[in-house]
Amino acid sequence: MVVKRKSSSKDKVLAKKVKADSKFDGLFSIEKIKELCDELDESAKFLNNIALLLQQYDLVLPQLSGAAGKELEDFIVLLRFLTVSILHVFEKLMVKEFFVISKGIDESKLKVAKWLRLKYQFFCYDILLEFFSLDIEEQDNDLLNSFKIDVLEIVMRLIKLESTYFAPNPNEPYFSLPLYKKLIIKLLTSGSHEGIQQNGVNDNYLVLEFYEQFFQKNWDLKFFFLSETCNILFKEEEEKEEKEEKKKVKDLQLIFSNFLVIMRNSIYKDYEIDSKQFFVTNPPSVIFKKNQFKINFEKTWLNFLNFPLTIQQYKQTLLILHKRIILFFNNPTKLMDFVTESYEIGFSNIIQRDEDDDEDHEDSIIISILALNGLYELMKNYNLEYPQFYEKLYKILSNKNLLHLNYKSRFFRMLDLFLSSTHLPAQLVASFIKKLSKLSLTSPPSGIVIVIPFLYNLLKKHPSCMIMLHNTNHDESYKDPFIDTEEDPLKTNAIGSSLWELQTLMSHYHPNVLSLAKIFGQPFNKYSYNLEDFLDWSYNNLLESELHKKFKGDISLEFEKFDKLLEKGKNDHEKSEISYMTGWQW
Repeated sequence: MVVKRKSSSKDKVLAKKVKADSKFDGLFSIEKIKELCDELDESAKFLNNIALLLQQYDLVLPQLSGAAGKELEDFIVLLRFLTVSILHVFEKLMVKEFFVISKGIDESKLKVAKWLRLKYQFFCYDILLEFFSLDIEEQDNDLLNSFKIDVLEIVMRLIKLESTYFAPNPNEPYFSLPLYKKLIIKLLTSGSHEGIQQNGVNDNYLVLEFYEQFFQKNWDLKFFFLSETCNILFKEEEEKEEKEEKKKVKDLQLIFSNFLVIMRNSIYKDYEIDSKQFFVTNPPSVIFKKNQFKINFEKTWLNFLNFPLTIQQYKQTLLILHKRIILFFNNPTKLMDFVTESYEIGFSNIIQRDEDDDEDHEDSIIISILALNGLYELMKNYNLEYPQFYEKLYKILSNKNLLHLNYKSRFFRMLDLFLSSTHLPAQLVASFIKKLSKLSLTSPPSGIVIVIPFLYNLLKKHPSCMIMLHNTNHDESYKDPFIDTEEDPLKTNAIGSSLWELQTLMSHYHPNVLSLAKIFGQPFNKYSYNLEDFLDWSYNNLLESELHKKFKGDISLEFEKFDKLLEKGKNDHEKSEISYMTGWQW
């Protein structure tokens, strides 16, 4: 993110240079701009100076795109001074009530007020907001970016001024929605597709500045952001209907990436409404209506979820769905279609697929896993009925890379929850136990250390499945009845199978896995494991535990001493040194 540019001594030197000599034909010097502004302060007869100042943008902007280096820096200094000066001019005129239009006002004052409003609107909508779309050479972007941040602050300042002085009646609650809405459009459509990061969020310094400095602190900005985005979405989609389909999709993904910057970090809480933290001094009473806020929140998200999202944007949305979206819906059941469709994504052709599709298939399974939290929330609190739920849950275990995924801990938390009921059929639970046992054979140690305590807890919770671990009625003609390709967990015959995979883990190369697996060869008289102690283990954790492990007694060491591990090349003159691996050179 670009750091906000402060006024510096370097700026002052540049300002003096521009003041002394405006080297571009037709442009006012800083001294001339000050002179025109001083005249406006003195008398209303100099109001035409506003038009002269606004005309300067027609001269500056065409030359700005071709400028670079020192020349560009001079332009930015002049442009910043001009913009701030015009802001102060309009602010003083608002305080003096030159913009007031009311019944019984003098005809001449009405004419002046209408003219001023036209110039003011031109300044806001045709100049300031258009700066956000301006771009120059990449190497000089920092200069322009710092200026854009200044423009953002100026626009927010004008929103506050409008909310105070543009109210229909004095002291009437008012919020400047037209300007705020236009600003939202510009922010959501700003940035580039190249700025979208791997997590689906845009690295957009303007949106970040807006969020950190204004949005997250003020409830009224949050409320009206949601109330206006619904209308913006429909308008934006209509405007893009005639564009090429691919460009339209990318544009919508860009909008959503900027939207995520704001919404993924914004936790709305009821206390914010009563916290008195508002951007404007006298906001409308509608912002205190919690139900209206939820309606706006719901409409906005439902419209955005209809966008053609990227896989990463899909993931980011599902990650926050159950904690930051569902809770603030007026009617959470409207999310049922989105959540169930997300859960279904990973189950098409899950067993038979081309090897080239492994990466896409892995993303699909991750989406199904991430949808589990939202699905559970809707099932538990909002009576969502999902037929064949356990069949779909069982299918996730058919993914050979499940224990390699970054979201495996999230999946096991939910799986532990779904299999916690003691009223589940033993055949169903046995299918999950058997499938996880087979999965552990091809899993990394960080995944196996999750599976072992998970299976131990399941067997303790469902003692009828213990026959899979210890069956005294077997004979030599025994054949494993488990049907690995069966998708229905009630028809796999897993209860008649054995957990020979756990016996295999007792000979695992990794000491942590080996010691954990030995628990299945002992009586089940220990307490259940706390699964949270194992969910976040990785190779780093396993190595760290070995490095800091305390040993009892003396450690066995090699009784022979060696100078080095490998021998050196043939030209090595240090032949007297003894290597551990004789015959190996480097």
